[in-house]
Amino acid sequence: MITTNRLAKFDIDTRKILTDYDIYSVDQNLEEQRFIPKRIFSINIDVENSLGINALTGKKIQKNVYRLYLITKKSAVNVQEIRRAIEKYSQHTFRASKLDEEAVSSLDKAIILRLFFNMLPFYGIKGTGMLGNLFLTPSKPRLTQKIYLDLTKLVVGDDCSLFLSTSRFTKVKSFMEHGISLFNNIERKSLNNAPWFDIDLKKWQIKQVNKYNKNLNIENCFINAPLYPKDKPHQMLFWADGKLNQIQSTKFYHLYNLISVFNSVFSEYFSELKFEKVDTAKQLLGQLSQTEWGNQLDKHIEEFFATNQLNLIDNRIARDERIEDIEAALVQLLPTVKINIRPTVEDNFGFNLVVINNKRYFQTHEDAKDNYAREYQQAIVQHLTIDTFRKGALRSTLINSLKELIIKKDLKERSLSLYHSPALMAGWEFYQVAKGANGAQAVYLFKMINSDEFEVRRLDLQESAKFINLDNADLQYLIKTPANTFYNLNRKSVFTLPIAINLLLDELYEQYGLVLKVKPKIKAHVQKYLSGLTDINYFVDNDDPNIVYYNVGTISKNMNMSIAKASHIWQLQPNIKLNERNFATIETENILKFLQMMMVNFVRFHQLTVIPFPFKYLREFIQLEEKKRLAKKDVTDLLK
Repeated sequence: MITTNRLAKFDIDTRKILTDYDIYSVDQNLEEQRFIPKRIFSINIDVENSLGINALTGKKIQKNVYRLYLITKKSAVNVQEIRRAIEKYSQHTFRASKLDEEAVSSLDKAIILRLFFNMLPFYGIKGTGMLGNLFLTPSKPRLTQKIYLDLTKLVVGDDCSLFLSTSRFTKVKSFMEHGISLFNNIERKSLNNAPWFDIDLKKWQIKQVNKYNKNLNIENCFINAPLYPKDKPHQMLFWADGKLNQIQSTKFYHLYNLISVFNSVFSEYFSELKFEKVDTAKQLLGQLSQTEWGNQLDKHIEEFFATNQLNLIDNRIARDERIEDIEAALVQLLPTVKINIRPTVEDNFGFNLVVINNKRYFQTHEDAKDNYAREYQQAIVQHLTIDTFRKGALRSTLINSLKELIIKKDLKERSLSLYHSPALMAGWEFYQVAKGANGAQAVYLFKMINSDEFEVRRLDLQESAKFINLDNADLQYLIKTPANTFYNLNRKSVFTLPIAINLLLDELYEQYGLVLKVKPKIKAHVQKYLSGLTDINYFVDNDDPNIVYYNVGTISKNMNMSIAKASHIWQLQPNIKLNERNFATIETENILKFLQMMMVNFVRFHQLTVIPFPFKYLREFIQLEEKKRLAKKDVTDLLK
């Protein structure tokens, strides 16, 4: 049994809703042939126009066409006022309609849920829901160096799944101080066209604003983007030794709390909301602890480099003493290996760890030569960023880097070094559809040739035609089973949750002053409270026995770390166009073989993989092919 973030079936009393509220839809007049801009959904028309609108949300109804939904108290506003308010922000005209009971009853449940969740700030939830999403504001807002502000946003999926997303807002003033050129490196976004947000933490308000408004207080203006390219928000842990204050600060505590408040406030309009529970079969990992599981990988790496030369290359511009810490850690990790520190890669056929400066260094030092982009022809190279080396995490970082070197060697020689059950892969084929040059799709294949060697290559145009002409833009991973059945492998928006113990802890504390501690290191507690977050779980679709779902959690026995995030549920679905009419189904034996391909510890550090490990080799191969293509293009350009 696992608990997911998708809501179980629930009922909506639309007649009762329309007794107390009005719901409007807004469309742009399509005869103008220019459609409602998506950003119009983020305009806080309540703050700007003093309209009595409680919440809004939007839905894409066709390409470039969005429909806006508004909810208000009964008779608080009329159609004409809504239309005039929106037209203030656009040169187009709009058609606003008040929905009757039949129209509201035909709405997707997710749309009605979004409207009501976005009204929760009116009922004690500290946040704002007027931007089409409910943003939860921190109890003690903190700005790191007055640059970043993390807000947590509730997202309601079309399948009525709930999840919280951490959005990092950056002060506009910070971009101006650091130079616009940094921000222009972020793909599809720039300081000039990104929407600006006025975030007032005293009034608990967030609204989208016109960045050219001269009356704006620039101190309150933020952009929903990181200051530096590929900078990410901090992840929030959701389990840490059962301490009450830590549980309360987790995303999943907030999820349970939100539906609890929702049920208490809106019970007259909705039946009780509950998260869905699913019965699953479990693939256990035997008696290995997480530490023992990781030690296996360490041993394989040590054995490999006992007979292979390792070079430590320091070709950075800014040098410091940390290179000595790296060398000492390598000697301790691999006592039988002689470590050579060199300024350049001289051994084209050796294994080279190349230490570089952080990419941000080259963005802030225009006179520096970026050696990160240096091309090596025959050498096996793994780049390391000096700023990633911290003494506490140095060993794990090096193990990861050495593992990547071995994988690159495997790709070069087309043989497996770290996987020791190749017989399980007989008859399986793995395909990845990726975007190539100019956005064109390319298809890559991985399959075993014999017990040691594998084949990995890009399919030619004739071979790939049947894969890329399937009218499925989201197709990325394909698997062919030993029964010659093609399955699409897709990650769903659904993930697993710990059971609703969080609210029980609150109640015990509030009413009786008792603090219940749940320790993940106790196996009984793991199975009871972390079901679905550990080991590998799988189940068959109730309506279609050919569709299989699974999720991959953390190794359960004697866990020596907090579980940092939930595990997404993946779907194996038959590809009807690729399969013959009477295709075979996945039998239990093949399901277990498939799941065992995630029982490897060399793709994710000391953890299971979430998709079969051959896709790791495919991703690496695709990156190498792209580098070769770019290098060939550079040579061609020079010859012009």
